[in-house]
Formats: sequence, structure tokens, C-alpha cells
Amino acid sequence: MHYTKNRKMIKEGTYRGNRLNPHFDFNSNNSQLVINFNPIKNPSSSSTKNFTSSIISRFLNNTRTGSAHRHVGITLQRFLSGILLSVIFLAFQILLFLFLRTKLKSIYQANRVLKLHEKGQEDDYGKDDSGTPWGDNTTKTEKKTNWASQLFMASDEIYKKKCGLDAYFLLRFLKFLIFFFFILSLVHIPILIPLHLFSNDQNMIYEDYDRKDDKLDQLKSHLLDKLNMSNIIPPAEPNILIIHLILGVFVISWFHIMLNSELSFTTGISTQEILKDKYQTVLYVDNVPKDMGKIMEHFSLIGSIRDVQFLSRDTKKYYTIWKRMCSIQEKIETIIMEIMLEKFFKSTRKPKGWKMYRFYWNKLIFFSKTSYRLFNFRIRLKWKDSSKIIASHYPSWEIEKQSFIENRYNKFQEVLAKYNKISEKWEKEYYQLETGHQNFITSNRHANPDAYLEKVFIQFDTVETAHVFGQLLLFQHHKEWNNVVIGPNPNDIRWSNITRTNSYAIFLRSVAANILSILTIIGWIIPVGLIGLISQIPYLRSPVKLPSVIINNTEFINDMLMSIFSVMTLVFLTEVVPYIFRWFSLLKVCKTGVEIQIDIQRWFFIFLFVHIFLVVTISSGLSFIIESLVNNPVSIPSLLAHDLPKSSNFLCSFVLMRGLAYAGGNIIRMKELLCELLYYKPFIYTPHKRFERLKTSLSFQWGAIYPIFSVIGCIGIIYSVIAPVILPMCCVSFSLVYISFKYLFEFQYNNKNKSETFGKLYPQALMQLYAGIYCMEICLMGLFAISNGYKLSFCMLLIFVSTIIIQYKISTKHLSQLNHLPLYYIKNSAKLDVRSREVEHLCNLKDYEIPLINACKKYDEIWILNDGNGIGEIEQDNLERNYDIVCNSERYFINSSGDIYLNDL
Repeated sequence: MHYTKNRKMIKEGTYRGNRLNPHFDFNSNNSQLVINFNPIKNPSSSSTKNFTSSIISRFLNNTRTGSAHRHVGITLQRFLSGILLSVIFLAFQILLFLFLRTKLKSIYQANRVLKLHEKGQEDDYGKDDSGTPWGDNTTKTEKKTNWASQLFMASDEIYKKKCGLDAYFLLRFLKFLIFFFFILSLVHIPILIPLHLFSNDQNMIYEDYDRKDDKLDQLKSHLLDKLNMSNIIPPAEPNILIIHLILGVFVISWFHIMLNSELSFTTGISTQEILKDKYQTVLYVDNVPKDMGKIMEHFSLIGSIRDVQFLSRDTKKYYTIWKRMCSIQEKIETIIMEIMLEKFFKSTRKPKGWKMYRFYWNKLIFFSKTSYRLFNFRIRLKWKDSSKIIASHYPSWEIEKQSFIENRYNKFQEVLAKYNKISEKWEKEYYQLETGHQNFITSNRHANPDAYLEKVFIQFDTVETAHVFGQLLLFQHHKEWNNVVIGPNPNDIRWSNITRTNSYAIFLRSVAANILSILTIIGWIIPVGLIGLISQIPYLRSPVKLPSVIINNTEFINDMLMSIFSVMTLVFLTEVVPYIFRWFSLLKVCKTGVEIQIDIQRWFFIFLFVHIFLVVTISSGLSFIIESLVNNPVSIPSLLAHDLPKSSNFLCSFVLMRGLAYAGGNIIRMKELLCELLYYKPFIYTPHKRFERLKTSLSFQWGAIYPIFSVIGCIGIIYSVIAPVILPMCCVSFSLVYISFKYLFEFQYNNKNKSETFGKLYPQALMQLYAGIYCMEICLMGLFAISNGYKLSFCMLLIFVSTIIIQYKISTKHLSQLNHLPLYYIKNSAKLDVRSREVEHLCNLKDYEIPLINACKKYDEIWILNDGNGIGEIEQDNLERNYDIVCNSERYFINSSGDIYLNDL
């Protein structure tokens, strides 16, 4: 078939019937058969039937197109209007953040609240509340120091120890992407933008068509379409594509230079941190013999064993008792809190000014939380004596009302009695567990031989010894000494999975989870397709009468809404997916949170790459793609080459809008803000609960965060040559996200990452960028092929094969060192800056004895509010003298407005 230089619309033949009107659409890139369905209106038919037939014909006459292709030919105004709306929303979030930053420090400056509390600095901080939502809590330090300049001047290295390696490497990953795309922008923009923009402006000349046809008029090239590779006429001047080949090689070379350097750095940092971690001396092994002598013999080659902890079968029973004890302890503190607040609001004189409204608001919240006081009465039935009637006695009833404070004191004694009872039970059960395990370890005897599972935690004298034995056991495939986990954090272990013993059930669960993961990726195409259908509202107004509010807006507003709608709905649609994959990881019987995060990263990246890139890019529909691949597998390059340039406008806006939305979400933290104001502040009001909330208000699932930026990075790489305008947008997007994360680490994030992978997520995220490299190579290969540049296509094929070889060598060199501690570091660990091998630097193996407990009371003391009027001191004296309860009234204060805040000592 001959392809002409000029685009033509050729109508060939007419179906003899009145129902079908076929014509062929040929251009330089593709050919397609379009069959128009012409409905025949029957006067005798109902109007509903004719109306339905008209709607169906509208959809049948449309070709199957991906959602991204609706952005082909859009004006610069529509493109910028969507971005403008995102910028305006980000500006609103920043202004709201600047206002709330000094008002809600427990959310937006949690780090500073805890730091001042720990150091005991004396300043004006928090006197109106780290806790008070409307007071001016600006510290003296902040008045002297500009927090913004402090944020930009802070080095990323401080977050390595403060936030963990996974957080630190995320900042490095963002800086890696920023620098990578910045260099590409400097090289590609000056060369490719003029080349695409001025490469034959008359390339869209149409012949033999009616210029009044609006549909054909939409095919005219707009400015945005001129900036991508589709504006070039390859068959006429195929040699011009040599520039694209050279720049493609530059992208690949620059990527490998940066990748090799970054992986070398990552390996060294990760290994040093592993050698410092106290839990890395512990080895979990499954299916071991219940004989301490055999265990010692098995691990007697090098080093020595410090301790051994078998896993009890009754761990669930012990955990239930401990959890019940902690729950009662929390109830005791709640009752004491209610007694103090009742006395405070009754005895305190209301303040003047705006504080009076705060006082009444806090009082209203307290009384609403204790509304059960209305039912604090008791109905008593008794016999009354009367001489006026024949019967000397008759039944009567009376209501005895009990004061709230009296009711709380009675409840306190009742709960305290329960606590003493369950505390004695816990001490008895724990003592039996301790003595039984000690006898089992020393003499291999126990009253119940089946009291322990064939699962053991072994603590070695050094990290090196644990890793050597761990690597040896990992490469064995026996029925004993298997399922090894090196350095598990006891707080990160999924105990419900680690106690499972049926290997066949575990295998079936893993298979089922993998199948469900694949079905989720495939099945999610349906909601993504629905988003594409909803996005076609402007094209439905002719067959379907829509509300005037939708169709009568100004053109600018319509452009703005339609440009941002498809992007934001796609974002919201993917937010829930990490939770689904997390459940699948638990179904696979992953033993630790580290394994779960790694598994989520793998599957979530595949999901995002398929749906954000492939589904919205490939225009022909899933059924047509499968049909094409089955009938003609070599059509993959041509298929991608035809569809990729069309999607550049949508993906350019997606990259930038996603960065703006993510940065704004990080800054304002809307979900946490609403939860704090509507739930946590009114309903969680005990001092210990407030303090725990302050420490754990911000946490990250790093396995679900890295893939987002890996996919955006892949999109930037794929379009770096095809549509280079995406490169500066990637730089801006990643820069905004980098700044937002840095603020979170500096002022908010203070929770120790119990699922620390020690940098395993970062190299995997870097290697996932190869998906972008391969797609770019395949697409350029297809573009060269359909442009008759077969020599260029063959060169790209050789580069594609070379990339595969290079990736294999890099994976062999670097990734194996991240999964297993390199022998070089084991041999030369004495030269490294590692922890001392003294006992205080080793973990306590008792932490692995009973899941999720510390083998002690949850609270060492009850925290009492200090009101400054003596109420707290009286209650503290009463509890310590009459009930032998240890109290502390120096942690939390309550001011005259009834606001509770953390004391800065």
C-alpha cells in the first residue's frame, strides 16, 4: 500500500444498504477502516426507540481511542488551564498551611514539640497548646530563625539517622531524577524543540474534504502537537531521525553512568547501617530440632551463639492477657482524667475575652463525651408502711441519683480491682513461661513437650556471624533449617503468619495471592475505562441532553475542568490499590513488614506502569491489542510508535499535575488535619494517648511511595526524545515533591521505621527505570521502521540488546550485595565505623518471646494534668497514698481555657 506525503481522506465504495457507510482513513502512520452506522428512523416506532438508536449510533461511529488521545490537537489554552487550576489549588494549600502551621503544631511541627519536650528548653512554646488550635505558639527560636531557610540549608545526610535509610534514599531518588532530567533538558530542549517546531509547518495539508467539517478541522496541528515527534515527516526526510538516534543513545548512556554511581554509593551506605543495627545479630530459622545441643553443633563453625528463643504455641493466649491488662490501665487513666476535668470545669472561673469561648467549647466537648452521666441513677423498690389502709405495707419505688464524681470514684475502684486481678494472673503466667523456657533450653525438658513450635530466634555474638550463617541457610533447600529471616525487628514481625506451620496451605495461599494480584491489574482496566467514558461528556451533549450547568459554562472553564478531570480521577483511582496489594502480601504469608513493603513495591509498580502509561497510551483498545499481538507479534514497535506521540500532551500535564498534587498533599495533610479536629482532639484526650498520637501521627508505607516516582520517571524517559517538553516538567514536579518530603522529615516525621529495609527499595526503584529505557528503545525502533529508516531501526535493536546485557551485569554486581552482606565487608568490618560488640548494644531476645509486648506494664506511671490550682496535686497525693499508684503531674498541663498541652518542662 502506498503512503502519500500529504494526509488524505479517501472515501472508497458505498455499502448498498442504508445502514452502513464505510470509508478508509489513510495517513503516514496508520490505516483504519471506519464504518459509520446510520440509524433509520421509523415513524411508526416509538420516540424512545429512535432516541436510543441515535445514541448507539453516536458510540458506534467513534473509533476505539485511549483516554490520553482526547488531548491530541488541544489548544495551548486548554493545556495551560488545567495546569493553572492545579497551581491555584497548590497556592491555596500553601496559604492554608502557613496559617495553620503555628496554630496546630501537634500536626505540622510534631518534631519540634517533642524536641523541646525532651530537651526541656524554656521558652514560650506551647503555652496556648501544642494542643491549642488557635493560639499563637511561635517559639523564640522560630522568631529568630527563618524556618524556610533552615529547611533549604539542611543537609540530607541528617535524615539518614533521624528518619532511616528508606526515607533518606527517597530524597536521593528524587534528587537523582531531578538532576537526570535537568541534564537531559539542557541537551534535548535546544535541539529537539526547534527541530520539531519548524520541521515542515505545512505537513497537515488535506485534500478532497469539506473544510466546514468540524471533525476534520480538529485534526489540524496545534502548537503542542508541533513540539513532539509526530510533527516530522519521516518518509520525506528519514535522515533527520539520526538526531533522535544520537539523543536516544545519550539518554541511555547518561542513565547508566548515574545508575552505576548511585548503586555503588547505596551498597556502601546500606552495608554500614546493617552492621550497626542491633537486630541484625538475630536469625530466625524454621523447622529446627528441639534440641539445644544440635543447634549449638549446627552453628559451631564460626562465632558463637549468645541466646536462643523458641516460639511458644500459646503466644496468642499470653498476648491476650497482656493486651487486656494494658486496656484496663488505659481505662484507669481515663477515669482519673474525667475526675480532674469535672473538678476543673466546676471550680475554675471562666476567663475573659476570646478564651471564654474556648472554655465553653472545651466544656461542651467534655460533657458530650461524658453524656452517660445523665443515666447515673438507680431505681430502688421497697415496702412502705401505712396505717390509713387495711394493708399495712405496700410496694413503692424511688430514684437515687449519683453525682458524676462519686460515680467515677466507684468506677475507679472497680476497674482497679480488675487490674490487680489480671496483673497477678499475668505475672503468674509469665513466670511459668520464663521458667519453662529456661528448663527447655538448659536441659531440653519441659512439662509439655509440644509447648514450643519448631521455630527459633538465634542471637549471635556479631552481625557478621549471623549474616554468614543466614546466607548459608538461604542457599539450602532442605526440609529442615529453612525459611530464614535475617535481622527481623520484633515489632515488624507478622506473628499470625510466622506461626503458621502447614506448608501446603502456605503454598496455596501464595499462589492464590499472585493470581489475585494479576486479576487486579487486569480488572482495574474497567474503572480506568469508565473514567475515559465520563471524560467524553462534552461529546455526548448532542445525543443526550445534559444539565445546562455542564454545557453552558465558558470555554475557559470547560477547558480547565476537562483538562484536569482525567488526571485527578486517575490519581484518586490508584490511591486504594496499595492497600489491596498489602492484603495480598499478608495472604502470601510474608513474615515481616519488610517483605510486605518489597512485595508491594514490585506489584504496585507493575500496576501503575500498566494503567498510567500503557492503558492511557495505547489507543486501539485491549481487545484490538491482543488481536494484533496474536496475529502479528512484530507489530509491537509500530503500535507503540503510532500511539505514543498522540499521548504526549496528556502525560505532560499528568506529570506536572501529579507533582503539584503530591507536594500539596504532603504539606497540608488534609486527612490528618480533619481527623485531628473532628476525632482525635475531641475523643482521645488522656495524656498518654495524646503523646502516642504526637509520636505516630505521620508514618509512611515506603513500598507504595517509591513506585509512583519510578513510573513518572519512566514516562519522562520514554518521552525524552519523542516529546522533550516533558523534561522540564519532570524537573519541576520532582523538585516540589522533594521540598515537601524534606519539610516532613525536618518538622513532622519522628516515628522510627520498624519496617526498615536498609535501602533495598531504592536500588529496586532505580532498576525499575529500565522499563522506561526499554519502552523508549522499542518506540524509537518502531518510529524509525515506519519512517523507512531501517538502518536506524537496526542500530536501535543492537542498542536494545546491549541494554539487556548491561542490566544483567549491573544486577549481578550490585543487587546481590544488597540482598546479602558482601564478604568484603564481613572480612574488613573491623575497619568500618560499626557498633561496639558490648552487651548494651545487642538487642534483648526476650522481645521475641511473646509477640508485640514488652513483658512489662504499658505505662510505668499515670500522667495527671497540672492545672496550677492544686487539683492535680490533690489527686496525685490521693492516688499515691491510698492506692500505691505512681503518678506524674509534670508532663501535661491544662490552661484556663481548658486546653491540654504538652509541658515543655
